[in-house]
Amino acid sequence: MPAFVQGIAAGAPAIMVSNATVPGLSATPASLSRAVIAAELEGRLDFHGLIITDSLSAGAISATGLSTAQAAVEALRAGADMVMYTAMTSK
Repeated sequence: MPAFVQGIAAGAPAIMVSNATVPGLSATPASLSRAVIAAELEGRLDFHGLIITDSLSAGAISATGLSTAQAAVEALRAGADMVMYTAMTSK
């Protein structure tokens, strides 16, 4: 989280959330996690800029059993403002 803290302190207008899991915080990919986006970024770190997901057509997302469309809904519910994906692999 140090890179996010430093970026926010420097005035970063946007943050991209990866599809990695954050042990101790969320067992789901960070881009789909309310604990990561709403609780940590917006809550604890007080970030109020644009939150963008990593590609929701990535293997880490399909491994959850969600389609790209379902993952997009989950990411928006978690607090993401913009979702990224590759249309050629979207289902």
